[in-house]
Amino acid sequence: MLLSAFPQFDPQKTLHLAKLSVYPDRGYDISLVLEWSPGSPPQNATILPDYKGRVSLIDLGANGIAVQFRGIRKTDVQVTGGRVYFQFQQKGLQGPVMNIHIVEPLYNLKLTRKNSHGYVTLQWTAGFNLGLDTRQTAQYRKEGGEWVDGPGPDSSNHPQYTEIVQLPEKGTYNIRIRAANGIKPAAFSNVIRVTIEDAATLYGRLPITNKDYSDFLQTLISPSAVRLCTEVRSELDKVFNIIIGYEKSECDHFRKIGGSCTHTGDTVMVEFHIRVAESEIASASSSFLYSIKNERLGEFNIDKDRAGYLYNVKPKDPSSSTTEFLLFQIINLILLIKITLVVIIQQCCPEWTKVSTCGSAILTGVFSFSMLIAIYILSKSSKYNVLHLNS
Repeated sequence: MLLSAFPQFDPQKTLHLAKLSVYPDRGYDISLVLEWSPGSPPQNATILPDYKGRVSLIDLGANGIAVQFRGIRKTDVQVTGGRVYFQFQQKGLQGPVMNIHIVEPLYNLKLTRKNSHGYVTLQWTAGFNLGLDTRQTAQYRKEGGEWVDGPGPDSSNHPQYTEIVQLPEKGTYNIRIRAANGIKPAAFSNVIRVTIEDAATLYGRLPITNKDYSDFLQTLISPSAVRLCTEVRSELDKVFNIIIGYEKSECDHFRKIGGSCTHTGDTVMVEFHIRVAESEIASASSSFLYSIKNERLGEFNIDKDRAGYLYNVKPKDPSSSTTEFLLFQIINLILLIKITLVVIIQQCCPEWTKVSTCGSAILTGVFSFSMLIAIYILSKSSKYNVLHLNS
């Protein structure tokens, strides 16, 4: 602080530097910081105990006298419920009020969300700045590159920030926050690291045993289906939101399944999918299995055995599996009929032995060909890629 800000300064009068604590809802408090007697060298100024070792007068020669502050504290720039200003005072004279502007380093910068389109959600706590408008700017760079300014939020005095920044392409970036106002130098946050990568689609099932199935669930746009899907997504979000690369969950299909020991009516199987960063597939699978280990998910009762794992390909339509099962049973029935007919013919009409032998060969050929087709169909339908985890 320069005395040049106090043009009425009279070196023949005692000079005081006063601290003014200003409050919006009441008067202000005045306390002295230093007192300087006329004709004394600046170093002989009387410093109040609270400021000993931190405040002094400096003779600048032709530029006059300056007050130097060291070890600035928050109480020097702000008080609870108000602000702090300083003022040069002489008997009958008062200089303009002045304040100290500081920008502390930012801290606690962290990444809370990312997606495959390059959007990252950042949270941080701004340093103290006395309420002076300070520009908080997210900066990013790839390894070995130059720092690039992101859009940054508008100037704000709020200490807690949440900002979404889009990074230009896939790859690994360093990110930091730069805070600057009219007082130099700028302050920087800690540096964090993030990798933008492709997302994977994982498929899963939720057998909900305390919900009754209704035909209204056959259409995903029906009010009943929309309501249930909203509830399911809400619970899945709670499961996967701990994963930074989690993007979304969606319901694909509702179908009817048999009841359980505690619920004998037809209940609901929810087939869903989620989007998550490829590097976090294992984390997503672990989170899902952990969330249903007690057979509960929010208000839902879950049959964890029928829920199974997360799949990285969409499971077959269950109606196809039913058809294939019926086909298999029909083939078995054909075999049984064939054996029965051959036995009857051989017992009742021995003279038809040649005919029965020929018929048997024909039936056996038909059966064998049908069995090969069934085995091929069933093998195709049962090979799901499941994300098994090492426990």
